[in-house]
Amino acid sequence: MAGFSRTRRALLAGVATLAGAFAMAGPASAQTKDVKFMLDWFMQGTHAPVYTALDKGYFKQGGVNAIIEPGKGATNVAVSIASGADQFGMVDLPALILFNARNPGKELVAVYMNYDTTALAIVARKSANINKPEDMAGKKIAGAPGTAARDAIGLIASPELQSKIQWMPIAAQLNGQMIIKGEVDALSGFTNSQIPAALEAGMKMEDLTVLKFSDYGPKMYGLTIATTKEYLDANPEIVRAVVKAINKGLIDAIKSPDEALKSIQSRDKMMNASIERTRLGIALNHVDTETTKKSGLNSVTKERLQETIDAVASVYKIEKPPTVDRIYDGRFEPPASERTYN
Repeated sequence: MAGFSRTRRALLAGVATLAGAFAMAGPASAQTKDVKFMLDWFMQGTHAPVYTALDKGYFKQGGVNAIIEPGKGATNVAVSIASGADQFGMVDLPALILFNARNPGKELVAVYMNYDTTALAIVARKSANINKPEDMAGKKIAGAPGTAARDAIGLIASPELQSKIQWMPIAAQLNGQMIIKGEVDALSGFTNSQIPAALEAGMKMEDLTVLKFSDYGPKMYGLTIATTKEYLDANPEIVRAVVKAINKGLIDAIKSPDEALKSIQSRDKMMNASIERTRLGIALNHVDTETTKKSGLNSVTKERLQETIDAVASVYKIEKPPTVDRIYDGRFEPPASERTYN
């Protein structure tokens, strides 16, 4: 009996030890929820803030196991989120507005504004002498039908000017070669895509002129973090945790971009570090603006949201555009003290 008691006590002690171990390690995993997060494109330097947040455990701190997936453009990301295949994604706000207008009942909601300014731009060879929108008349500009910048050119060009642009519907992966060979005068798209494309092909920054839509048109917001209303209503704490993680990752990247870039380099040993550092720097210029320096990241106003909606509705001829409260929900933003970084 004594031997049995000792054995029983030993077994109980072992169970207690295991229980203690699970008590320390178990709750974190039990409380962590898998969440799929889709990037706007394949992993690039632009996405260093997201991977920084992942590597530093910012998602896990909020009980989120973030599964980062590559995207293939704003429309594809929007469709994936709307279908429930992904819970969050990076979607350009003008694209989100257009998606909502065209897909009633499947609307997305932006919960955090990554880019304080739109990244839409025309990137031209300096020798093409495109120094203002009017100079695009008669010039060859790469841009296939349905691409963001070509579709939104009405934001900076009158109908008469648009009729004089020679659009070249070439595949995006050929943009760099087309501009360096002089087969097109300019590229249309996002600054963090088209400038690196030209640089990768062998051009230098001094060879380029960049016409930002934000300098000549409405002061639109850019890249956002989006989800569905159904998801945010059902999972407000998860939404808040994801927003907080992204916010912290962006601040880290602003303060130390080279350190943030390591999160990408560790996953792609073949990446061109110089190009991706440039790409990240271009992206951060849309994050770190005079507004955000003063008021903090995600300093969203109803006036600028409405200006963005009005601009998109005008260009795409949307008769009944979504209202401000249907495209953006600011309830999940971190307090101002966590969004300031200077």
